[in-house]
Amino acid sequence: MSISPLQDELGSRAILAREPAEGGDGISRVPPRGPEPRGDGISRVPPRGPEPSMDVDIPDASEEALAPRRLPTPLLPSQDEMDEHAVLGHVQYRSWCPHCVACRAVGQRHVQVSEDPEAKPTISSDYCYMCGPGVGESTQEEETGVVDKDNLPILVLKDRRSKSLSATFVPMKGKDPFGVKFFRAFIEQMGYPEFTNKSDGERSLVALKTEAVKETGKIAYPMESAVGESQSNGDIESAVKEIKAMVRTTKAALESNLGRVLSSKDPILAWIPTYAAEMITRHRVGPDGRTAHKRRTGKSWNRPAFQFGEQVFVKTVMTKSARKGRGAYHPVMQEGRYLGHHGRTGALLIMTDQGVVRGSGARRVPEERRWSLEGWDNLRGLPWDVQPPERVVALKDLVSGSDVGANPLPRAASGVAQDRRMYVTKADFEKGSEELMAALVACPCTFTARRL
Repeated sequence: MSISPLQDELGSRAILAREPAEGGDGISRVPPRGPEPRGDGISRVPPRGPEPSMDVDIPDASEEALAPRRLPTPLLPSQDEMDEHAVLGHVQYRSWCPHCVACRAVGQRHVQVSEDPEAKPTISSDYCYMCGPGVGESTQEEETGVVDKDNLPILVLKDRRSKSLSATFVPMKGKDPFGVKFFRAFIEQMGYPEFTNKSDGERSLVALKTEAVKETGKIAYPMESAVGESQSNGDIESAVKEIKAMVRTTKAALESNLGRVLSSKDPILAWIPTYAAEMITRHRVGPDGRTAHKRRTGKSWNRPAFQFGEQVFVKTVMTKSARKGRGAYHPVMQEGRYLGHHGRTGALLIMTDQGVVRGSGARRVPEERRWSLEGWDNLRGLPWDVQPPERVVALKDLVSGSDVGANPLPRAASGVAQDRRMYVTKADFEKGSEELMAALVACPCTFTARRL
């Protein structure tokens, strides 16, 4: 095959470019790539060739795989055991019996799996209602005579990592403006740039959590439990039970203190779920010795506490223009009913005859006036309408079932405190102060682990 002079010249240049230059010491070196002079006297670096492509098939480093969770296979027993099981009327569940499996078996067990420390945090949500037998969790019409549509729903939120809870009544399910705002505030308060947004598959709840995440601008990975498998979302299910139990307890204590059964649409009842969730988050100590508030912020909650619905004097937070318009003889403090502390600012939330206001400080009133019913029917304010022009009750029932019309619990009897038996151990002496050590007389029983 003949080669043209042009091909011969190009081939020679290619060979010269590949061959290293030989120095005087006999060592071959590749000449350095430097700038090439141009006719205009300016040296320019020749353009580099294309970068090597990264889309290269890299073989797997290992062919190992994570073993799936397998279900056990039932083994058939002897004919005598099968006959005995049939005679006993299938009173004992047996996995090999087709009748037992068909009629008594339940769904898959939801085994709790230890969470990976590098896993994304999870925020769970669910709706619930304060209707039912009073202590149960059912909302069946045949049990209570009340259906869900007659009651306002409660939105419950939980952060799995810090165990923080938040809850509130909402006017309606779905993308309600107040519900979206409340959900968004909880997400921002947790401070996660990315998290798993977990709930059941209820359309209204999925729409709510999607809209809330959209307004925050954070990255959320949606996760819904399968239809009919709400138990797989165990974190929020347990949170719902806790919130409902605390709401019942707080309502019972309030009615006992007031000596009055509250209407199922009384506006103060709409603030109980938020108060209950905040009290659990700020004061319940976990196995690690910390509260959910301390896990999230690193600090313990140290604001003064009052009983829910207690009448207090509060110094309201006012704007500069309002302070300038206030006369020199205007009272600095005003009376109201304690509802809790704001979740983000820590300001006091007080219900008055003008609506719910925020306060920067509070003082208790004498016990004789603390639970007075004077002015109770003039209190106003709902979570989604804090300062209405007039007293507005909830459009639907806040509680129903046997809770409505129940007799208030009796107050604790006041009188002379009675002596009670108690255990005193060596650790009590070791941890005690000097005053305690001086006041207590060491007993030999204490150091011999014997009962006093």
